Amino acid sequence: MFNSLSFRFVFFGIAVAAMLLHATPANAVATTQISVTGTAVKETTLQLLDANNQTVQEDEDSNHAVGLWWWRNIPSGSYTLLIQQPGKADIRETVKIADGKTTTISVDSAARTVSITGEREPDAINTLDDSRFAVALLGGVKRTPYDAQVQSKMWGIDEEESLNDTIGMLGIEGRYYLPNFEVLQACRARLFLAAMYLEYLGGGQTNRFINAHPGPSKDTGMSLDEQRSLRLALGSQFLLTQQVMLATLVGVHATRVKARMLSDESGGGGPRNSFSKSETVWGPYFAVDLIFPLLLQQLFHVPNLDLFVRAEAMHMRDVTASGKSPFTGAIYHGEAEGGTQYGGAIGIMKRF
Repeated sequence: MFNSLSFRFVFFGIAVAAMLLHATPANAVATTQISVTGTAVKETTLQLLDANNQTVQEDEDSNHAVGLWWWRNIPSGSYTLLIQQPGKADIRETVKIADGKTTTISVDSAARTVSITGEREPDAINTLDDSRFAVALLGGVKRTPYDAQVQSKMWGIDEEESLNDTIGMLGIEGRYYLPNFEVLQACRARLFLAAMYLEYLGGGQTNRFINAHPGPSKDTGMSLDEQRSLRLALGSQFLLTQQVMLATLVGVHATRVKARMLSDESGGGGPRNSFSKSETVWGPYFAVDLIFPLLLQQLFHVPNLDLFVRAEAMHMRDVTASGKSPFTGAIYHGEAEGGTQYGGAIGIMKRF
């Protein structure tokens, strides 16, 4: 039978496979940029026709007034470029669009000639131009920062010990890309809103570090279990190199935490006390992503499929748990002192 941890890993694996299978197109994709020069730029219109002689929809970034035409994320292969000018015969030229590259073509409107001026790897930032939403699956680890302090006046206890732990995390993230304002276009950047839900795996660090009752072993301490987290952030994404983008996220997190104060009095005939308290801890959240938008596109021939790695930090405040023993009447108080957590993750993101 699957336990909850196994179920989360199976669910995550199925989700990643579904994202890749659903996203994979039949053909490789490429980009074409055509520049019209000469004295008849404004009188010249272009159409790109596929193998069935059907018109291929051009990109919204095309600017006919200055002679710039774009076709992005179209299947690679052979096309017919149809050039039309008033009062003149149409020109048809066969052009070949290379797999995974940006093909640049120049049309001289006066001489009525066509030439392929180059092929280059696509610019990573161009993959963001048409994106409005994104969904990501991610997994990673983080280091919890807690130190436990346990007190009981009846037994004269006031001791402190570490509850630091390394735990795994699996989650899903959604992004909404804000309108591409002119100032951001000049900086080649995009702003976005992000919401993340993460489940923490392998937590529940327990440390009994005090021998407070009869018996040979330590019987009193604390347990802390971070269970899940919701994060909301504002992000900015911009070009770092031709093949890599950098994103920063700043926001808040709400993390569900369960703390337990433990004291085993069975050595003296009492119960195994466990006093628990669950609460939601709020705090600031910060992350930096390195995004490789072309790696998976070239590997799987899938448009708008990104691989990213993340470094993150979030602050956790103190959490407490207390209780009174029904056997001895002793009051136990445990406090886990928080701090800044650091973690890392890797994920796959599909943009729409």
